This record gives sequence, C-alpha cells and structure tokens, in this order.
Amino acid sequence: MNSNFFSHARTALKIGLLSLGIKQNDKILVPSYICEAVIQPIRDLKLQLEFYDLDDSFQPIWSELKDKIAKDHFSSLLMNHYFGIPQDIHKFTKIAKDNNLILVEDNSHGFGGKFEDKFLGSYGDVGISSPRKILNLSSGGILYLNSKLTKPNNLPVKKALFFENYLRGFLSNNPSFKIFFDNLRNKRNFSDPRKYLERKYSDMATDKYSELRILKYLGNDYISEVQRKQYLRWIRCREILKKEGFQPAIDSISNTSSPWLFPLKIDNFDEKNRLIKFAKKKNLILTTWPILPVEALEHSGNALNKWKNNLFIHLNYKIY
Repeated sequence: MNSNFFSHARTALKIGLLSLGIKQNDKILVPSYICEAVIQPIRDLKLQLEFYDLDDSFQPIWSELKDKIAKDHFSSLLMNHYFGIPQDIHKFTKIAKDNNLILVEDNSHGFGGKFEDKFLGSYGDVGISSPRKILNLSSGGILYLNSKLTKPNNLPVKKALFFENYLRGFLSNNPSFKIFFDNLRNKRNFSDPRKYLERKYSDMATDKYSELRILKYLGNDYISEVQRKQYLRWIRCREILKKEGFQPAIDSISNTSSPWLFPLKIDNFDEKNRLIKFAKKKNLILTTWPILPVEALEHSGNALNKWKNNLFIHLNYKIY
C-alpha cells in the first residue's frame, strides 16, 4: 500500500479514484450523512451519486445497502469512519469483494487510528486520511493506494503558511481564544445545514513543511503519542459530559482509535441550548456536522435528522 501526500484529503480522494480507473458516469455508493468536501471530487469527476442511509450508531442500514447493490450496477462503495471510529471493516470488505466493487475508505477524522494493528485508511482499494485536522496543520492529506498512482501533471505545491500553522497550534492549546474568534466571525450555526458553504480548494500537493511534519509522526513512535492523546481526550470528554447529563451518540470506542470528534445525541431544542452554554463555559469547541450536500438532503430525511440531532466536541483542542 503506497502513501502519497496532497494539500487536502479531498484531492487525495480525487487522485485515488482517477488512479483506479473510475470513469465519468460510473456510479458510486456514498453514505447520505456526508460532507461537501467528500462530494466535491466526486462531482468534479462527474460520477453518479447514490446514497445509503445510516442507523443511530452511524453504521449502514445493512439490509437497505445490500438491496441497493443487488438492484443496480455500481463501480465503488465509500466507507466512512465517522469521527475516527472504525466501521465494520470486515463486513464492508466482504460486500465489496462479493459484488466486485472498489472499496473507498474515508478516514479523514481518524489519523493515527488503527484496527487490528493496521492504520485506518489502508484497508480500502483507495483510502484517505487527513492528518492536518489532528496535527493542526494548514495542509496535509494522505492517499493510500494499492495500485500505481496517476498524478496529474503540473499539480501546484501549496504555499507553506507558517503563521497559520503557529496560530492553529496556539488555538489548540488555548480553546477560549478559538471560541472568541469564532464569535467575532459569527461562525457557529446550529440550525441550518446549508448556512456556511465550505470553501472549494484547488487541487494541490502539500507544502514541504507540512509533509515533513506528517512524515515525522508516521516514521516513529510520535504517531502512538498522537493517537493516545486523542483517545484520552475522548475519555475525558465523555466523563465531563455524562456527569452533566448529556448523552454520547457513541458511548465507547477502541483504545486504538484516534477520534477527531466526540458525538452527542440531542433530543430537543432546550437540551441543545443547554449544551451550547455548557460548552462555552468549559471552553469546549462545539460544532455541528459540516455542510450537508444538496444531493444528500434531497435523498431522504436520514441525513438531515442526524444533522439536527447530533452535535460534536472537537478533540484536537485541549480539554481541561
């Protein structure tokens, strides 16, 4: 399995799909609870999107997924490790193998996490990870590929943003400043899944500074330290929130996971407001799921209900 570096995981996904020979109008199965960043490269490649829905534990509704595959012809199936928590990898790989599907593995939320002593992102025919999220870098997406890379000519190198990298590191250790800046920009929105459209990034290679930082963590025991830190933040976050009566959407995870987000189930408007106030008081960085694609909203109410009924604590910020 080869590793290649790009500015963002969405570019890694696009290049990975091209390298595996996926063609315009091929059909790809994607979970309906997905973000714009994943859909962007799929749109760019002019693939046909088909969605499958998830249960309350963010696993596929397996019977519906198998039924869709039986009734149509698809080239590929996307598996998303939500929040950095491994999916049922054995079940996904069996479905892909039995139906001659390319398995696309999205590990954008779980850099450093493992399943059965193997890094998440390296199980699919093509896999992506986003170390920039957990390492607080301005650039850094990894493509895992089990075939020859087809890289476009003249892919520009993203400019290294040293001040942004420093600022990201500072804010991760001082979340109260992050909350202050977000309030100034009126960034937080907890009611509209289409309020803030994600920025569309150009396809670029990662800058050398970020690549060297990522290689440093991949090349030795640092990656274990990163994973352990994320896991312990999950445990601490669960302890704090359950003590206040909030309900985790997922209560336990493997100690080899490297979660980026802690998911919370929200039953009503009053509980949502109480959580928003509590998170601000404790300097916890609270967020919604990112922007839902229009296609997912049109598919069914499954994704929209999840968007409304779940909020998340960022685990790449210090938790006191």
